[in-house]
Amino acid sequence: MNSYHVLELVGEGSFGRVHKGRKRFTGQVVALKFMPKLGRSEKELRNLKREIDIMRDLQHPNIVQLFDSFETETEVVVVTEYAEGQLFQILEDDGSLPENQVREIACQLVSALYYLHSHRILHRDMKPQNILLGKSGVVKLCDFGFARAMSVSTLVLTSIKGTPLYMSPELVEEKPYDHTADLWSLGCILYELHTGAPPFYTNSIFHLVQLIVRDPVKWPETMSDTCMSFLKGLLTKDPQKRLSWPDLLHHPFVADGVLVLSDTSLFSPLTVTPSPDVLAQKIKQVAEKSVPTSSGSRLLRRAREQRENGNKREPSGTDSTKVSLRLIFFICIIGCTEKKSLLFIFLKILFFILDLHSFLSAVLLVFTKDPYSCVPLFSENGSKCLYTLGLLLGTDCLHLFANGNPGRPEVDLSHDSLSALSCHLLCFPFALDLPSHTMSTILQLYDSCGIAASLLQVWAFSCSNKDLVDKHNFLMQPRITLVIQTLPPPLLELPLSLLSRLVLCDPQRSVAHLRKAASGFFSAPQDSQLTSAGHQPPLTRTASSLLCELLQLDELWDSAVELLTLLSQVARCPPSPASLQLNVEASVLQQALTHAYDQIRAATCRLLGNLHPFRPPTPDTLQLNIFKGTIGCLHDSFMPVRRMACRAVGNWLGYIAATFEKGSGSTGWGKEKAQNKLRSEQAVDDEEVRRWTEEARRTATLLAALITDPDAITRRHCCTALGNLVKVDAAVPLLLEEGVPSLLLRAACTDSHNAVRQAAIATLSLYTQQDAIRQVLISLDATKKLLQASHQAPPQCDIHQLIGQLQASPAHQK
Repeated sequence: MNSYHVLELVGEGSFGRVHKGRKRFTGQVVALKFMPKLGRSEKELRNLKREIDIMRDLQHPNIVQLFDSFETETEVVVVTEYAEGQLFQILEDDGSLPENQVREIACQLVSALYYLHSHRILHRDMKPQNILLGKSGVVKLCDFGFARAMSVSTLVLTSIKGTPLYMSPELVEEKPYDHTADLWSLGCILYELHTGAPPFYTNSIFHLVQLIVRDPVKWPETMSDTCMSFLKGLLTKDPQKRLSWPDLLHHPFVADGVLVLSDTSLFSPLTVTPSPDVLAQKIKQVAEKSVPTSSGSRLLRRAREQRENGNKREPSGTDSTKVSLRLIFFICIIGCTEKKSLLFIFLKILFFILDLHSFLSAVLLVFTKDPYSCVPLFSENGSKCLYTLGLLLGTDCLHLFANGNPGRPEVDLSHDSLSALSCHLLCFPFALDLPSHTMSTILQLYDSCGIAASLLQVWAFSCSNKDLVDKHNFLMQPRITLVIQTLPPPLLELPLSLLSRLVLCDPQRSVAHLRKAASGFFSAPQDSQLTSAGHQPPLTRTASSLLCELLQLDELWDSAVELLTLLSQVARCPPSPASLQLNVEASVLQQALTHAYDQIRAATCRLLGNLHPFRPPTPDTLQLNIFKGTIGCLHDSFMPVRRMACRAVGNWLGYIAATFEKGSGSTGWGKEKAQNKLRSEQAVDDEEVRRWTEEARRTATLLAALITDPDAITRRHCCTALGNLVKVDAAVPLLLEEGVPSLLLRAACTDSHNAVRQAAIATLSLYTQQDAIRQVLISLDATKKLLQASHQAPPQCDIHQLIGQLQASPAHQK
């Protein structure tokens, strides 16, 4: 560290901190990346060193250059060249770029990828956030955390890396892939630069997979033929037909614009046409690594497999007619019965004549081809479809089928597979744009069929072999088990997604069901709790332990996001004696806040924004370190993380102000002890108050910078947070030092979004109650500026009320 001067902080995120720096004696400006060792696993440290090793040998004008790297006792420090901005910031500010600029960026990115692929290196995380802009518009590819240097014998990879919006079809389908996956990501980036949005975009991860795998790209009329031809080549779904090396270099859109560095030392680069022997070896590796694993498939793979199997096993002639007639008979009978016991009997008949798994897979295939075909089945009161799917979420039907049917074909009776299929089918309505009355009907039917409760509480057959009882005794002797507790982690994404959407769309009824069905899942485990027989309960998985498990493996990260989303929806429900008690261990939250996956950090901040740090039972879990970690996310490079962190910090500042006594002084919290009872009940002593106060004051500098953030929602959250911060003891001098009143005044007068202007005005109204800030606003000629801005202000804006507060005398205001 003696070789560098550390200057201002320019970024902070899950990886650590980035400072602008200057090398001693030369004046060279560098970027210093400080990554703490504490809290990182051995695997993470190995990956970090592998990233450094890959970057050390890279020498290209369009790749961020590594100058130095070293370790201290507590941190790994990486020194790279300094770049001014990021490509995603241009997208957020400008929306899209002219085609000539897109071409310039394309040439530079093609040059960088050609260099990497010629050295047998795959980047595997190409996205706008990982592209920096240097001086004179030079593009710099960075962040090699997911990069992989392929040995000569390795021709395809299987580990899933990257950001879903920019992942190729073979990646989202978990097929083996090669360097052409980077080229698909390049096509997505250039398409987004040209149009302002990625080629496929949706908030639903399983819908996104469907779009990437199946849907064609929509091409704008404003795109030239040459550009469209180039992007069509890159965005070809079949990787074997995708535009690749060396043909890519000669395409008219980038021809004569790509810098190719000559290197005679290269051995077996990926940028040349493979020989027949290499191609045969590659095909062999693809076949070997395409075998489905025990972790199960995701989203569309099962539908595709069942379609293929269905084509092979489809009955013909009379057999097909018999099955159709029996199915019609079954549906008619089901429509006439309201009794659960009879429904079990008819389900057994169905399973006898048809493999139930194949039947559900066929339905899934129909829904996938025509998603709106599910609406009549899920919205008509006479339909028993929802009730049946709710039953199939559990293991009870399987025990009925397990008694043996000589005529039934051999099939997989896995409860896991049937539950996953049922969840997938039940998720479809939430991916559709339905009228509000239709969605309301569907939610009401989901509630009446007990779908939310079935996800966490189902009946399971529990008796010994010596006492196989009849169905009546089976129904009368239940044992509680949990779908989300019993399914293996790779199959949890859809159940968690379904449950979180039910809580989001129908919170009152869904949370009531969850409280009855599985309140223990959301709270801390009770070690002393025994069953009625005096034994320890067999189910030990809680929300906290499950989240810890899902954070470990990258193939489970999307499930972790769904669980965090579910917890966030539960936490935002109004507190009441009957509400769920949510408990997540502080160590798990800390791990999620500093996670490598952007979406996990964003979902964690969203959850924290809905939690009260001082409401029981949270004091033992939501420690001050969590608040510090959330503050650290305020300058995360990923915009949704900044947005959610700003909201969470603002909410917590409000809780701090409401919990700790406000004295008579005009600067915020007082020193009196009128709330000793509250503090003693919540274990908040004076020393802890001091620590929380210091940490709250630290947000002044970080929040001040976010008033000009490119994202409007982040700016709005920032204005609200600064309104809560003014109540903190001794915060006013810091707010004045950072020029916050001036920044808020500018936002109130000139911000392009009305919501931001209104939030800034509301905060300034609070600031006028502080004499020191009020005097500064008067010196800034705030009244005149606000009057000028009032001509463009919306009718509901409180700008005139603020002007009146500024013009009133301090004594009158008090």
